Amino acid sequence: MPHTPQDWMSEPRIQSRPLHEILIPGTHDSGTEGYTVGSPSRTQYYKINEQLAGGVRFLDMRLAYNSAEDNFHVVHSGDVASWLNFDTVVKWCADFLVANPGETILMSIKQEGSFPGGEDAFGRGLTAWHEKHVKNGDWKKDLWYTDASAIPTVAQASGRIVLLRRYVTPLAPSPADIFFGGFNLAPINSAPQGSFQVSPPILSFPVGDLQTTVYCAYQDQFTYGGTDKETAIDNLLTEMASATFYKGVPLHQAWFFNFASTASPGPLRAANEINPWLQQKLSALKHKIYGVLITDYAQPAEWQQIVAINFR
Repeated sequence: MPHTPQDWMSEPRIQSRPLHEILIPGTHDSGTEGYTVGSPSRTQYYKINEQLAGGVRFLDMRLAYNSAEDNFHVVHSGDVASWLNFDTVVKWCADFLVANPGETILMSIKQEGSFPGGEDAFGRGLTAWHEKHVKNGDWKKDLWYTDASAIPTVAQASGRIVLLRRYVTPLAPSPADIFFGGFNLAPINSAPQGSFQVSPPILSFPVGDLQTTVYCAYQDQFTYGGTDKETAIDNLLTEMASATFYKGVPLHQAWFFNFASTASPGPLRAANEINPWLQQKLSALKHKIYGVLITDYAQPAEWQQIVAINFR
């Protein structure tokens, strides 16, 4: 039976692949469709549940703590006023995964604003928030996939949200603090482009181990506009064809995160130029590419074009 946007990861040829060896459509500042039309804080047309139904499997979440509610809100950078609670986002994800148990969702979480006690407390706050919802029966206790010892296959992560951290955590956290687990993508915060080792964790990498080392290679040149941004996207698209032999080094692989989003000259104006260009680039591809391709203001047809590359 042909796959649909709701269940494309359930295909056997996808289930057996590690997450970095498939191509995943993602959205930048995923929960911002509720901001005012034309606001620089708005980067999407669709709600997150609609994105998931359209094939998106990577969500970019920026969270600010709301002390009045003792809760987390989805925000965009310094704009910490938001209509959307993180509770709603995760409930949408949990319900989607119950209805589509062969799917998984990658969720990048970055702290915006402040949390009492700083970023170290942010992870503990998320753990307490999660446990409260588990106790209330809102979603299952093991909803989050947080084992960073190796990149899981889709089958291993099916039915769960894979945690990608862009906030600071202690070197030796308590195992009970699940939001100190997951894959550490915090180095993305320090530079708009680069690469770093993501799995296995550097501190646990034994001498003489022949296990594959996976690097996160990313491009998020969010100040670039026009042809400069297109060139940055295109350069990483070229690299995304060789995820399993990164930089020509044996046993080195790459998990690519290519942001097609930019703030210049504004998210909507930029997307109106970049998205048609990107669709043409993808249509002209003669080979598969791998990683996560992250857009602003994309339509479901574009997400599904990205998904279709996996089935060539």
